[in-house]
Amino acid sequence: IILCAYDDWNVIEYFFEPDKEFMYFRDQKDLKEKLYQIINNYEKYEFIANNAFEKAINNYTTKHFVQKFLT
Repeated sequence: IILCAYDDWNVIEYFFEPDKEFMYFRDQKDLKEKLYQIINNYEKYEFIANNAFEKAINNYTTKHFVQKFLT
């Protein structure tokens, strides 16, 4: 599961959708709480990991990069 610090730029959103393919955290306390929840209830969050993996493997491999930018 991708946990990303929230900031004003949010460039991760060019690649992944919040709460569907990754999760934001706002500060150290929020990160600790999210980690605790994920570790103790992984089945509830597993879909986020699966969605991110599928998107990455289908869009962001070296092969995709070469096809998109170098050909």
